[in-house]
Amino acid sequence: SVMKVNAQELPLVRTPEEDAERGKQLLLLLSLRDETLEAETKRMRKHRFEREGDPSLLKDYQTEPPTAAEAVQIIDRLLRLPQRYGGAELRYPHDARYDGLGAEGGYPPPSWRVGGVELFEAAYPVHDLDFNRRLERSLAWDNLWLSDAQLASLRSHYGEEIAFYFAFMDLSNRALLPIALLGPLVFAVRFLARQYGSPVYAALLPFYAAAIVLWGSYFLMLWQRRRAELQVAWGVKHFEPRSFERPQFQCWHNKSTGEQRYYPEWRRLAKRALSLLVTLLQTVFLVFLTLLIYLHYVNAFEYYSGLKKTLIASALNGLMYGSIIMGLELLLFGAISRNLTEFENYRTQSEFESAYIFKMFFFVWVDGYLWYWILGFIHIPVVRQHSDADGVID
Repeated sequence: SVMKVNAQELPLVRTPEEDAERGKQLLLLLSLRDETLEAETKRMRKHRFEREGDPSLLKDYQTEPPTAAEAVQIIDRLLRLPQRYGGAELRYPHDARYDGLGAEGGYPPPSWRVGGVELFEAAYPVHDLDFNRRLERSLAWDNLWLSDAQLASLRSHYGEEIAFYFAFMDLSNRALLPIALLGPLVFAVRFLARQYGSPVYAALLPFYAAAIVLWGSYFLMLWQRRRAELQVAWGVKHFEPRSFERPQFQCWHNKSTGEQRYYPEWRRLAKRALSLLVTLLQTVFLVFLTLLIYLHYVNAFEYYSGLKKTLIASALNGLMYGSIIMGLELLLFGAISRNLTEFENYRTQSEFESAYIFKMFFFVWVDGYLWYWILGFIHIPVVRQHSDADGVID
């Protein structure tokens, strides 16, 4: 079916300004012929069987209809395939690298450009909206844990990669249950130990920390076993997630070797060094802000008492930390880190995401332990330096 749409009818596709500048859009809703979908499904399943070598994969080779996830993969592949292989030979975005699939040179011709204007904007397969809503209601209300039927439904509609994510989160929630039940007990022991001046909590704390470490290792072992079970059951033991080249990748052409996608390693190393310097400067700024908030907490704790002490030392200080550090500073650090990662010019999306996640993890790691470092390396040494033998500050 074919529909004419404008910005008012489909605001997520184009703004009114873009609609006025580029003209009206034409939205094509296309469906694949059943015989084509069936033939491509058999071809894809045969390729998976040849790659995995698992006889159980032949059970649904001829009989089972294609799942929604398989249909999405097939349609997406046909949109990108060259025309001589039965595809539409499209690129989206327009400057994205073509993934090859048997084409010489690796790049399709710009067959949709007329008079310097790109007529083709985007092409993508769509999911079943009704199924998405049913799944949301099912996950929210039907059961506490993810059932095997729900996981199979997720796999059939979204594919193995999304299903693995939900399986990991489900196992994580199950494994966290004993730790969550242990938390109130630890809090109660700490509260009673403070009330009665007992050293029980301090004596048990190392064992609690060791239990958390052992739990983390045990959880990773559980996930490795669960992942192996799903890989064998789904026939994806030898498959790896596909990595796409980023449209923003600035590539060079090496005339001496004929390599089309080339970027000097020394330039990337220089950019990484500059990114490291900027990240360290951001970290210094984070330490400075945290130190100011820590000094405010210490002063309020020392000079106030009663309700005023609670409000200023705890409530106000917590509000300052949450708004300044976890709000503004995290937002600023994230924006600068993303721009730095863009500046480093990674080729694939997975490389870009790994570099960006590393920077954000570094922020969380420094911020999570910073108060303890300030207490251990600044506060306590300063107090010892300026106190008498009886503990009185000079």
